Formats: sequence, structure tokens, C-alpha cells
Amino acid sequence: MGDFNAKVGLGNPSKSCTGHYGLGTRNSKGNSLINFAESHQLKLMNTFFKKRPNRHWTWISPNSTTKNEIDFILTNRPHIFTDVSVINSFNTGSDHRMVRSSLTINTKLERARLTKRPKRPNTKILSTSCCSPLGLRL
Repeated sequence: MGDFNAKVGLGNPSKSCTGHYGLGTRNSKGNSLINFAESHQLKLMNTFFKKRPNRHWTWISPNSTTKNEIDFILTNRPHIFTDVSVINSFNTGSDHRMVRSSLTINTKLERARLTKRPKRPNTKILSTSCCSPLGLRL
């Protein structure tokens, strides 16, 4: 999650990392962010959920005339996201608005994945093959 200062614009069906629901037009930083996301198999989750335009913009210019979506949530696990939205009623004292996401996580599966022990080495093979530091058999 972060402020990328990238405008990815409306969705492009040929790009697998974006959905159909962006805001505005793409800029060069948006192209860079999309290339990064594609090369790392990430999804820009803000673009996958249909919202009113007022619920998409995350930054407003100092003169309050320009509104852009430049803050994104990227993930390699899009299936756990149920919603991404912008909170407009919370005043942070910034020109950015907060981005909020809702997730559904299978805690049993995640706990098992996090506590999975690494495979132990086969000590029988290690004790029978003794080699010198140069790789020569003793």
C-alpha cells in the first residue's frame, strides 16, 4: 500500500494487473507502476471494485480543482480482498484520503502456512559423505 504518484487511469482489459474501474487517464508513472506490478505478479486492487468517481480519488490539488487516484493497494493474493474504498469522512489534515480494504482470511490455513517447519536435512547422507573443504573425498 502506498502513495505511488501514479495515475493508472481506466482499466485496460489487456493488462492482467488492473481491473476495469480506474479513474482518469494514465501517466508515465502509471505505466511504470503497471510494468512493476506485472513483472512481480501483483494486482492493483483499487481498480477491481466499481465505485462512484467520488469514492475513487485519493489526492486533491491545493486549489481543489484536480482530483486523482494515486494511492494504491498492491497484492499477490487478490482472492482475499472483498472491497477497496476511499474514506472521505475522515480528516487527516493531508491532501490525501485514506484507502481502506476489506479482507477475508482463512486463519486456519494461514496459521498452518506460517508455522510450517522447514524440511530437515537427511543426517544419514551427511554423516556418510565426509568431504574436505576443497570438495575432495577423504
